[in-house]
Amino acid sequence: DQLELLVNKLENQNSHIYIHIDKKVASFPKFKNVEYIEDRQDIRRWWNMILKAELIGISEIYKHMKEWDHVVILSWACFPIKKVDYIEEYVSSLKNKSSFDYYPAPEYVRKWVTDYWFYDINFHVPSSVNNWMIKTIAKFKKIDPNIKLSVVNYLLSRIVSFVLPKRRYIADNYKINKWSAWVVLSYKHIKYLLNFMKTEKWNRVMRSFRFTNIPDEIFFQTVLLNEVGKDEINNKCLWFMIREKWASCPICLTSDNIEEIKKSDKLFARKFDIRTDRKVLEALNNS
Repeated sequence: DQLELLVNKLENQNSHIYIHIDKKVASFPKFKNVEYIEDRQDIRRWWNMILKAELIGISEIYKHMKEWDHVVILSWACFPIKKVDYIEEYVSSLKNKSSFDYYPAPEYVRKWVTDYWFYDINFHVPSSVNNWMIKTIAKFKKIDPNIKLSVVNYLLSRIVSFVLPKRRYIADNYKINKWSAWVVLSYKHIKYLLNFMKTEKWNRVMRSFRFTNIPDEIFFQTVLLNEVGKDEINNKCLWFMIREKWASCPICLTSDNIEEIKKSDKLFARKFDIRTDRKVLEALNNS
């Protein structure tokens, strides 16, 4: 239901919608006037398959793009908070720039690259046991006690990272930048990335990301800032989010946040969950 609301809200004659469905999903709705990415990936949170799915998606979309087009990467938990005509006008005004926020990565983020992370392994730990372990760890370490994290994977990553030498920083002395995974990419930069994929340097960069934690929050910020420079990037996140201190992800927005959402100058907001609060999505859908 939520995905259908999002699709219907975004659909108009100037925009084209592409959806990637997690490979684990056996049955899903087929919406009219929507293209589905055929090469589906098995998505696990914080792992490289998210990034791979995005790169496959933009590679497919690029075939149908024109010079001043942009790709806006959304999740099912996002929703527009401005009218689509306004969103199109704003994105078009970027011309050949991409838009996302970024800042130099602090030490804890650099460990995402230099340490070893193994979130692609599924140890089938019962959720009740996993949640208990998270709350226990949270008493001694600054992590969100409600985080959706596989503790066994986390502990394996910590042990291996302690025993083995640190991995090298990203190839070619890239400066690591971070922030939101939700980005607006220009035709120019997508074309650059697709050409970059054919080079040996790209292979070195991707090897650097092989065991990286949450790569989708540092990939575009790091690669594009180092390759094309900050003058071609609009340093602004276009998503409204509320993140509590030490939380691993933004809060789920509800009707209590509606006035704050409407006052925002952002184009989209997240996270929403129709099972938690349907009214906030209905209000935004009707505005």
